[in-house]
Amino acid sequence: MANIIIRILSLIFLIIFAYPLTLLLHPWWILMQPLGAYDLFSNMINELTTIMHLPENLSLSIQTGQWWWQL
Repeated sequence: MANIIIRILSLIFLIIFAYPLTLLLHPWWILMQPLGAYDLFSNMINELTTIMHLPENLSLSIQTGQWWWQL
């Protein structure tokens, strides 16, 4: 349950802060990469992808009877 709450909060953070921030900082993208910005934003994108696939994965795992492995 805590994982789902964290994922929902991450999604809200992504929508409100991360996407406008990437648009704002786009010209500085190449300069920010050595500072670890690429890892930060790629992690956010990976988290968003995981959040978007969570209902699909959960539904599939419930159908197969192995839902506890996906949580």
